[in-house]
Amino acid sequence: METQKLGKKENTFLSKTVWFLAILVVGLLLAKIFVSNQLATTGGLASAYSTELQELKSENERLGNQVSSLGSVAKISKAAKKLGFVPIRQVQIYRSSSGLALLP
Repeated sequence: METQKLGKKENTFLSKTVWFLAILVVGLLLAKIFVSNQLATTGGLASAYSTELQELKSENERLGNQVSSLGSVAKISKAAKKLGFVPIRQVQIYRSSSGLALLP
């Protein structure tokens, strides 16, 4: 009788151990799936941020070129003054009733 009780206790312990290990394995598999999903999602975000970064770099370069172009207008103005050009003081508009360019 004593061996039967001991056998039942061993069976109960073994059964509980098997259930515990089964639940542990299922839990670990679910955790792995969750972590894999998070990594995939984070990778997609990193790719999107990388694309946005490249777009911002391109826009920054374009704006830098635009600033340089505006700076060159000042250079042209300076060169024009050296050549003797003067700014326009008054604009005059001439109107003709017959037009300026007439065909023969």
